[in-house]
Amino acid sequence: MMRQLQDIYVKGLNFLLGSIALVAITAHSISAQCNSIPTEISGSIFIDLNMNGQKDDTDFANGVLVYAFDENGNLADQSISNLLGQYTLDGLNSGSAYRIEFRTLPGLIEGPLGVNNKSSVRNASAGDCDVDFGVVSEAVFYGDDPELAVTCYVRGDESENTSLATIVSFDHNFNSSSAGRFEEDKASTGSVWGLAYNSNNTTLYSAAFVKQFTSLKSDPSTGLPMHDAIYQTDLTTGTTSLFARLSQLGITIPNLVYTDSEHCDYGDQVGREGLGGMEISDDEKTLYVVNISGNSVVAMDAANPTPATTQEITSINTVLPLLSSDELIYPFALKYYNNKLYVGYTQIKDVFDGVNANSSIHIVEYDIATQTPALIFSTSYNKGSWTDNTLVNFVLKIQHWLTDIDFINDDEMIISLNDRKGNRFCDPDVLFPDQKGDILIVYKDASGAWTLESGGVANGRTGRSTTNGQGPGGGEFFGDDFFPEDEEYHNEVSLGSIHVVPGKDEVISAVFDPLLKVYSGGLHRYSTVDGSIQAAIELYSDEYV
Repeated sequence: MMRQLQDIYVKGLNFLLGSIALVAITAHSISAQCNSIPTEISGSIFIDLNMNGQKDDTDFANGVLVYAFDENGNLADQSISNLLGQYTLDGLNSGSAYRIEFRTLPGLIEGPLGVNNKSSVRNASAGDCDVDFGVVSEAVFYGDDPELAVTCYVRGDESENTSLATIVSFDHNFNSSSAGRFEEDKASTGSVWGLAYNSNNTTLYSAAFVKQFTSLKSDPSTGLPMHDAIYQTDLTTGTTSLFARLSQLGITIPNLVYTDSEHCDYGDQVGREGLGGMEISDDEKTLYVVNISGNSVVAMDAANPTPATTQEITSINTVLPLLSSDELIYPFALKYYNNKLYVGYTQIKDVFDGVNANSSIHIVEYDIATQTPALIFSTSYNKGSWTDNTLVNFVLKIQHWLTDIDFINDDEMIISLNDRKGNRFCDPDVLFPDQKGDILIVYKDASGAWTLESGGVANGRTGRSTTNGQGPGGGEFFGDDFFPEDEEYHNEVSLGSIHVVPGKDEVISAVFDPLLKVYSGGLHRYSTVDGSIQAAIELYSDEYV
């Protein structure tokens, strides 16, 4: 029974009080009515300590940036909240509509929506004087030890090993003696990768994933694998049901050519068909998922998706490099951050030629408000290209695949590379011996350009190894991403899935062989300050392989 870990996502929230990185004062007297001026938009930034979405005449935040954009997307004015949390945008056209964007300080995030907090991006008209915004401390919102979830993979057709877990939860502050917790099984979800959590209704979404030897759930009416399915798990009741299928929301989804996950040809479709990363907007109203075959991102209502409320965003790929006749490009990684989508692509040769460096990866930033894509990062550092030909030293050839993106802050992101052959390898009688994924930092240099770490150094910080010869420039910032029992046996253990909890200065990475056993799987937690490993946990061992 083959097990493997993949996507990680914050599942639960522990509402513990923590410090906040801002100046706040207590206001004892606040006017119930505001003063409307026709050429201004104004309001206040409040700290929503009880997280009810209402301005309860308590604490306010200064230093929060506020922007007004006109109907053409041009910046009309900008302001910053004062010690009373107040801001004013002026010089506007009376009665005209504007898009208002609030941008928080480090350590702050948008609070729960409610009467006085409509979202960090909202529409308003000149003359409005009650355009307020609620914020909370990251420490308050996430808690000291938030609960997260990760997906697992179970070998066999749809009728086999149905009670084994496909979704497991765990505490952020895990150690080697911690244990994971069962959330859902193979019978309920089949093979899934992408995860997203909706705190409004305690729902965990999971997205279908095409992987050799791990079956998808089948359509009851046709018997065909549902490779376009998203499932919803109610964490209060523990029940799972089908949430949506892209093909039923007006999205063109071709059938899989090969439908038997045990057949070696099925693995040809890994990374080329099905769904990829999945994210939910900050207001938890919109769910986004990568449609691999459509080379697109699909946006849908997070409560009740319908064809009328579903949008396929195809313009994201219009800024990608031009491909030669023997090249292909596939999206997979997805991150929602600061009201923008970040989509990760892997560009490969259509025909494997045995050369070790013939692929590249790209990240596109998509501004949701203006519907504008921009190519912000490309590199050919990633190793190898994709092959489905097991006769060309398959096991020895790395097949890097950009599968996850997360942010440390506005100027630093982490990218995670999966070794595709671990999801595509096909020999039912042989345990797959090795994978060589990676976890890397990309940061903004002095000119504002996104730049890959080099020689184990990222944005002026030196990581764990500057000379191990395993990363760009001969070193690795996260140089502890190896099998602790024997670094030479497995010098790379990343499985291509990461998660950063804001304010923690740490990143969690799904890995194989996390501690002392081979053919096991679990998690590593690394410092984003110096790249050192902070903790490891084993979630399954060789008894389940």
